[in-house]
Amino acid sequence: MRDVRDGRLPLRHRISHLRSCANHMADKYGVSRSVILDQIGIKDQYGPGELPSASAVLHAAALLDEIKHKGIHGG
Repeated sequence: MRDVRDGRLPLRHRISHLRSCANHMADKYGVSRSVILDQIGIKDQYGPGELPSASAVLHAAALLDEIKHKGIHGG
């Protein structure tokens, strides 16, 4: 998550790290990565010119932290 939040890194690099973290959460909860990505609002792939904003990536990281601490359904 440190690299996800590092504004000095290219946005695609940060998103890649976010997806990797989503993989870990998916493994923890026994769901597919797409379930986690859907909950944090990140796509599996982005085409040219359609990357989310840096603030959206930070928001997704915060949502992933919430999942980590509260579970998939916030419980």
